[in-house]
Amino acid sequence: MGMTEQGTTAPSSIRSGPEDRLLRKWLRTALYFFLAASILGVLMRFMFVTEVPFLKYKHILHSHSHTAMLGWIFMLLTAGMIYCLPGLLPLKNYRLIYVLNIIAVAGMLVSFLWQGYGAISILFSTLHIITMYIFAFMFLKAIIKRSPSESKVFFKWGVIWMVVSSLGIWSLGVTSSLLGKLHPLFYASVQFFLHFQFNGWFTYTTIGLLIHYLNRSGKQVKIPGYVFVLIQLSLLLTYTLSITWSNPLEILFHLNALGVILQLIGYGLVLKDIFKVLFSGKKPWSTWSDRLILAGLFSLLFKILIQALVVWPSVAVISYTIRNYVIAFIHLIMLGSITFSICGILLKEQVLPLNRTAKTGWILLLAGFLLTEFTLFGQGTMFWMGQGFIPGYYLILLVFTLLIPLSIIFILRGFRTSGKKAWPLNFLNNFLV
Repeated sequence: MGMTEQGTTAPSSIRSGPEDRLLRKWLRTALYFFLAASILGVLMRFMFVTEVPFLKYKHILHSHSHTAMLGWIFMLLTAGMIYCLPGLLPLKNYRLIYVLNIIAVAGMLVSFLWQGYGAISILFSTLHIITMYIFAFMFLKAIIKRSPSESKVFFKWGVIWMVVSSLGIWSLGVTSSLLGKLHPLFYASVQFFLHFQFNGWFTYTTIGLLIHYLNRSGKQVKIPGYVFVLIQLSLLLTYTLSITWSNPLEILFHLNALGVILQLIGYGLVLKDIFKVLFSGKKPWSTWSDRLILAGLFSLLFKILIQALVVWPSVAVISYTIRNYVIAFIHLIMLGSITFSICGILLKEQVLPLNRTAKTGWILLLAGFLLTEFTLFGQGTMFWMGQGFIPGYYLILLVFTLLIPLSIIFILRGFRTSGKKAWPLNFLNNFLV
């Protein structure tokens, strides 16, 4: 028997329908990819503490980033969309996407470690893109039949931007063969993919799931049409920041400045309505799922505020020249706004475990995220101010990063343990009530 957040006994912490059983398997697989990516992240941090001559840092970095984005985040977002929009696709189509993506991500995980960018890793990357196209085709064909809503607009355009982002990947082969990997167009192609993945597909879908969850809970979030237009324009204009790295033209900085202003206004209005709805009625931090959703929303708000600072060209240059800021910003999106928001919703829906063992994992994940973010942003700021390194910086960062794979192990274990059969961490009980 499972325990709900309010302490009452429930038949099960996870529902038992056929689609829910598939979703539970889907999420467990996604968590295993998350675990693999986090272990690779620990390994990269370890290589700054001591030399590991038989490992290639760039190979580990490529394996880590592809597994995290295309394994964990892709599977988490699609799981959220499949679950929150029941009946959207036949069950057999879910299974096809599930199997193809497992093959693609597992292949990328191993091949990038072995050869970096090469024939085999590119083959598996291509398989993921094909899987992505299959999902996009089936999803867009199905969702067009749904009644108009704010969440539908974000879902539809999130998937469209996911497809658009892949154009950057296809152009890599052409630019590398004709112009070489050091040409600015090669870098611009990489950034095109990342920009429309992070700020389009990832962010739009997360916002859509938040709005859908709140509206279905009877808390209506209304987003005027002009607000979405502002967000769309800001997405297009802020891509120019990626181009300024190789072409620091003044007009590009001005276009980016306009984009971040529109983004601040558009997302500011969206988040204002979401926070207003969340804070109406009961305290929105009363349960752990509520706290995770709030952590995700505040991470998204912080992301928008950070991006607003690059309205000044001098700050824009700093944002992509200090690597600590770049890493912290990427983790702010992937771990903060996406992981916490979607996992909080799925905890509410009882398709992720929330017994004592799993709660230990969630608190460790939140702690690992906050500690590594403070460390990365703090060290980046010290570099900016010319103050050098935090004493023991790399070791501190390694220790904090270890909390993330440890937390995932607890969450995975939570799928198989019930309320009183948790791991012996009684000293945390006061924090997990």
